[in-house]
Amino acid sequence: MGDLQFAKTFLTSLDNKPTKYQPDHVFDPKTFQLRTPYTLPKLSTPPHPSPPKANQTSIPAPGSEAAAPSVSVILKSARNPNMTLTLTSLNPSTTTVQSLKESVQSHLGGPSVVGIDKIKVLLNKKPIPPSKKTIADALEGTSSEGTEVEFGVMVMGGAPDPPPQVTTPVPVTPAVLDSSPDTKPRPTSEMEGVESTLSDPVQPGKASGSAVLESPEFWDDLQGFLAQRLRNQSEAERVRGIFERAFQSANSAP
Repeated sequence: MGDLQFAKTFLTSLDNKPTKYQPDHVFDPKTFQLRTPYTLPKLSTPPHPSPPKANQTSIPAPGSEAAAPSVSVILKSARNPNMTLTLTSLNPSTTTVQSLKESVQSHLGGPSVVGIDKIKVLLNKKPIPPSKKTIADALEGTSSEGTEVEFGVMVMGGAPDPPPQVTTPVPVTPAVLDSSPDTKPRPTSEMEGVESTLSDPVQPGKASGSAVLESPEFWDDLQGFLAQRLRNQSEAERVRGIFERAFQSANSAP
């Protein structure tokens, strides 16, 4: 029998068989081969390794916790308004920039004087973006280190200078009169940790008048003011150059 004839015979025999078993099909138990399930071999002794123990969080002993970091924040505005506000013992990770704005608003007189949306907190003469929520976020990637941090303050549209601190005199009692001459009553301030600076009068021997206009510090200060008002560093530099060239031209004219 040739290969072709064998293939045809084999395919013909397959055609006579059903493609699947009928529901009432019964296998012949004499010819049916039992299928035994496959079982895994037994494990060696010991049968199982001991399960890992759950990690138990150890509670630190009292007094061993590291103290939370604290910084002193100085909020300073050179003009409109002229103010310096110092806030001490602040946690940079939890103190938000919004809370700094609220402190400035309270120092200037409250919401009736200036709105919270008009106050901008500056770092390196640039407003802190809204994505920086806390002091630690604002200082991330900068070289500001230590326990004292200084931020600039810009009030859109300006605001009046905060009132000076009012000191309350301490009543003199017999106990105070009997004390030693070196002991003096100290006045108490209504706002603890807040410092206010006023412009100092011109001292004899210091530069004034045209001598101040010729100093580079004056033009740097003018540029900082223009940057706060214009909110554009390049425009502030351009206007500063116009003013400075006009002053030099006026002084050099015959």
